[in-house]
Amino acid sequence: QHAEQEYAEHAQQYTTLLQIWWLCEICFLHSPDHVITAPLIEWFRSCFSYTPHDDLSGDTSQRIESSPHFWPAVCGYLMHGDHNAASLLLQHHSAASDRMNTRMASSTSTRDIPGIIVELCFLLTKYPALSAGLPAVEYRSKFDSWQAPCKLLLDTLRRLPRRADDSTHQGLIDVLEIVTGDIPALTRHADSWYGLVIARLMYSDPSRRLRDFPALAETCQKALNRLVGEEGSEPSTTFRFIFDIDFGSLLDHVWAYFGESSKWFNAHLVDLVYTNGAGLRLLGKDNDKELRRRFLYEYAQMLANIPALWETATTYFAQAGSDVPGKADASNPISRSFIEHVVRHQQLQTDSKALRLIDLAGEYDLGDDVVLTIYRVLSMNKWSLQRYGACIHWLLLANDSQRVAQVANALVNRVGQVLQSNDIDEAFDPTLQLPLVRRPSESCEAVIHILDEVQAAIEGFGGEGYSRSDRLAFLGKYRDLVYHALARAKETTRRSLSFAPATSRDFIRPDPHTSSSSSAPSSSSSTQSSTTTTTLNPSRQFCKLLTWLLSSRLAPRTFWASLILSAARIISLADATAQSQRTKQHSKGPAPPGAAALFSAEDTLVLMASLEELCLTHRSDEFLHNVDDKTLRATRLHFTHNMANALQYATVPETVPASSKTTFLGSSLVSTGPVARPAGAFVPRR
Repeated sequence: QHAEQEYAEHAQQYTTLLQIWWLCEICFLHSPDHVITAPLIEWFRSCFSYTPHDDLSGDTSQRIESSPHFWPAVCGYLMHGDHNAASLLLQHHSAASDRMNTRMASSTSTRDIPGIIVELCFLLTKYPALSAGLPAVEYRSKFDSWQAPCKLLLDTLRRLPRRADDSTHQGLIDVLEIVTGDIPALTRHADSWYGLVIARLMYSDPSRRLRDFPALAETCQKALNRLVGEEGSEPSTTFRFIFDIDFGSLLDHVWAYFGESSKWFNAHLVDLVYTNGAGLRLLGKDNDKELRRRFLYEYAQMLANIPALWETATTYFAQAGSDVPGKADASNPISRSFIEHVVRHQQLQTDSKALRLIDLAGEYDLGDDVVLTIYRVLSMNKWSLQRYGACIHWLLLANDSQRVAQVANALVNRVGQVLQSNDIDEAFDPTLQLPLVRRPSESCEAVIHILDEVQAAIEGFGGEGYSRSDRLAFLGKYRDLVYHALARAKETTRRSLSFAPATSRDFIRPDPHTSSSSSAPSSSSSTQSSTTTTTLNPSRQFCKLLTWLLSSRLAPRTFWASLILSAARIISLADATAQSQRTKQHSKGPAPPGAAALFSAEDTLVLMASLEELCLTHRSDEFLHNVDDKTLRATRLHFTHNMANALQYATVPETVPASSKTTFLGSSLVSTGPVARPAGAFVPRR
C-alpha cells in the first residue's frame, strides 16, 4: 500500500511537470506580439478536461434536463473549451430532440426555446479555430461573425416569458452568457483563475497578444479572490509566473516545489529556451550561456549517480560544454574533467562496458592515461576471477611490462607450489601406477589450464608477449614441456599395456601450439626426403626442451630441481628398459650392444653443471628441501652413465624413419642392431 501511494505521488508530480512544460512552450517560445489563443485552449482542454456527474451517463430514457447537474455540465464543457461535448449534451434535451433531425436554417424558428436550443447546438459545432498563419484581424472578424448569432439568441431568450419552475430558461441564459463573453458569467462559472483566463480568451478577447497576459492574469486572480501559492493540487503559483513571463522566478519556484525531481525540468527548459533563441529575452545577455551550462551540469551529475544512466550523463556533460545547441563538445576543461571522472569511476562488470568506456575516452580525447587505467582495472578483475589469460591480455594491451612481470611471477610461483620440487613425470605422468592408469591430479590439471590461458594470451599478440617478461616466456615454454611429458606418458602407457610395435599415429603431439615456438629448440623434425615418412620421438623432444630451459637460464631456480629430477628419472627408466631388453635377447643369443642415450653429451654437461650450481648456492636448502643426499648421489650416477652412453654409442635422434626396425619401449629407444657412431665421435680408451 505504501508503494502504491508513493507511485501515485510520483505520477501526480510528473503529470504536473508536463502541464507546466507544455504551458512554458506556449508562452516562452513565442514573441510578445503573437496571439496564442488556440494553443492555450488546446492545453487547457487536454490537461484539465471536464468530467460531468455520474447521473448524466446513466439511463437517457427519462428527461435528462431534470437532473440538477445537467446545466452545470453544459457550462462546464463550455468553460473548458469542449464545444462538441456541450452540443451533444444539449441535443439530449427533450425540448429539442424532436427538431434535431429536421433542423434547417430556413425552417427552424428561433422564437421558442426548442428552436433556440437547436440553433445553439449548431453554433457550438462551428466555433472558429485560429489556424497557423492567420492574421489576428481576420480571426477577430471570423469570431465576431460566429458570436453575433449567439448574442441574438440571448436577446430573443430574454424577451420570452419565463415560468417560475422552468429551469431550462435560466440554464439557457447561463450558457448564452458564457458564449457571448459576459465577464460576470465567466467569473461565476470558472473553477480556477487560469481557467478564467482561458475562458476570457475563448469568448471575450480571442485576439489578445502575449504581452498583455500579465495584466489579464492579475485581473482574473483578483476576480476569483485566490491567493497566489496556495497549497493544493493545482500549481497556481507556477502558472502565474509563466503568464507573467517571469522565467527566473519560475525556475526557483519549481526547484522549491518539486525538489530534486525538477532538475531535468529546469535543465531542459533552459536549454530549450536557449536553443530557440529566446534566451537573451528571458535570461539576459550575460546569463543565458552560464545559466544553461549550470543547469545541464547539475542534471548530468544526478544522472551520473544512477548506474544505468552513466553514458547519458557523459552526453549531457559534452552538451553543456558546447555553445552550439545540439553539438557535443568536450574541449571545455570543466566538461572534460566531469566526463573523465565518470569514466574512471565506473565498475567494469563486463568486457563490453569496458570497451564502451575506451571508445568514449577516445571520442572525448581524455588521453591515454584513462585507457591504460581501464586496462589495468580490467586485468585485476580478471585476476580475481582466476582468468589469468585474460588478465595478461589486458596488461599486454596496456603495454604495462612491470605489471605483466608481476603477474607472470605470481603464476610461476603458483605452478611451483604444485610441483613442490617433484619431477615433472611424477606430476603429469598418469602411468606411475600401472596397470591401473590414472588421470593427473586436479591441481596439475589446474596448472595445465593456467599454462593454456597464458599461451593463448601470448599468441594473441603474435608472440610479442615473450619479449615483455622472461617469466612469461618461461611459462609459454614450460607449457610445451608439460605437453611433451603428456605425449611421452601416452606412449609409455600404450607400450606397457599392449607391447605392440609403435606406429606413426602414436606419436602425434596433443597440442599444436608448441610447434610454433621459435626461440626454443624446434619441436619439429628436420627436413626429410619426400619419400621418407618420419615420426616424432616424444622422449627426445622432451629432453631437448628440458635442457634448453636450463641452458638458457629462462627457468627460475625454483624449477631447476624439478627439471633435473625429471631428466634423471628419464635416464633411469631408459636404463631399466634397456637392461630388461638385453636380458631377454641374451637368453636367445649373444648379448646386444648398449642402449643409445636420450641426452647428448652437451646436454648432459648442462644437467650436471646445473645440479652442482644448485647444490653450491647459499639457498640450496630452499631449492632442494625435498631432495635427500641419496637422491642426489643417484642423480649424479644417472648423469654419468648417460654421458658414457652418449660418448660410446649414440644419441637418440629427434625423428625416426617409420620403416626403421627401431622400437620404443617405455621411455627409451633400444636398437635391434649395432649403432653406428658418427664420424669423429669420441672413442673411449680401454
